[in-house]
Amino acid sequence: MTRTAAAWNMRQIAHIDLAPDDAEMYGGALKMQIQIKGGRRFMYAGCLWYRGVHILDVTDPARPQYVGNLPSPHKVSRSNIQQAGDLLIVSEDVPPPVPPNRWHPGLPDWSDDRPAERAGVTIYDVSDPRRPREIAYHHIPGRGCHRNYYDGGRYAYLTAATDGWAGHILIILDMKNPEKPEEAGRFWLPGQKEGEERKWDPKKLSEREGLHGPVYVMGDRGYASWGAAGMLVMDMKEPAKPKVLGQLRLSPPFDGGIPCHTAFPMLNRKLAVITQEAIAENCNETQPLGWVADIRCDWNPVSISTFPVPRPPAGLPYASFCVKGGRFGPHNVQHMSEPGDRRDDMVFMTYFNAGLRVFDIRNPFRPREIAYFVPPDPKPGLAVRSEDVYVEWDRGVVYLANRNMGIYVLELDEKAMDGGEPPR
Repeated sequence: MTRTAAAWNMRQIAHIDLAPDDAEMYGGALKMQIQIKGGRRFMYAGCLWYRGVHILDVTDPARPQYVGNLPSPHKVSRSNIQQAGDLLIVSEDVPPPVPPNRWHPGLPDWSDDRPAERAGVTIYDVSDPRRPREIAYHHIPGRGCHRNYYDGGRYAYLTAATDGWAGHILIILDMKNPEKPEEAGRFWLPGQKEGEERKWDPKKLSEREGLHGPVYVMGDRGYASWGAAGMLVMDMKEPAKPKVLGQLRLSPPFDGGIPCHTAFPMLNRKLAVITQEAIAENCNETQPLGWVADIRCDWNPVSISTFPVPRPPAGLPYASFCVKGGRFGPHNVQHMSEPGDRRDDMVFMTYFNAGLRVFDIRNPFRPREIAYFVPPDPKPGLAVRSEDVYVEWDRGVVYLANRNMGIYVLELDEKAMDGGEPPR
């Protein structure tokens, strides 16, 4: 490992460089999904900005093979995707332009006056993963979609930024005929729709009560991460009329970044893992945290613990991740649908410049760090941005997506759960 990288109870087995030939500094990824088809494993990796969706054959995780790409339309980001069965749902959102002082070779120049070509979701038939076929496009007026949830059932749950609403809202899409999806319902909190009275400032993340998503729907219950409004437990029996049953607010006082970015239910244990997304660089905000919540009572979810805040091990050229540069704090956790039997006593959490952290939550009142992987620093001018994690539980393979540095393929030490404290 280089001097800027570190690992404990994890090892790297491969690295997937997604940088095109004309962009030495930018080859990152965000959301990942894996489809098992014909005895082979295909990864779909959504990318920020204009890199589209990459398709990779990861049947041999130590020797990934590039298959193809679903390019992004003009001024459209395809960073978030959902795959189930033979369908791939691709989010299409319109990101803000790159500030001139942040632009570097490899990023798109969207300074022209042409509008974004799409906003919403595009649906592909991936019965042949090497040749995806577009079968539908559902337009959402506005900035489009961010993090959605689809498990292959009747409905897809979209996180949508649409005209007439402040922040993202929930739009439920009927997928009975995936070639002609239809809106079945929508939900928002009071104050989000134009003309409704609101007591919060939509321009302030610490106050904005908008859906970040996804809304995980398990049976007739939904678990939604709604920004400053916290985690919502929802009754989803009627797609046209979702209802809030319970709510867990973390902000105030814990108002750092996006106060509720993810609310990941672990129903076997009646727990939820919550992350607050770090936004400000160099820790210029209240420190965002990861949380464990007790969701036994739909009407009264309660927080019961926080995850340890990572510290750099000895030997790295900084004593705190706050002075490393870039964002420091939680982001994403493992996915709901992954190959094999998911363990609900273990949490994989991306932590931006602190890489990937792995926690033991057998005792949910005292989460314990058991492994980490911090990628090497990218070229000057960029920061480590560990964004998403995907776990193949059946093979013990872990994929870490980095905004600036492709995808790291990792393995967790079999003895990681046995005990021990992280090196300091």
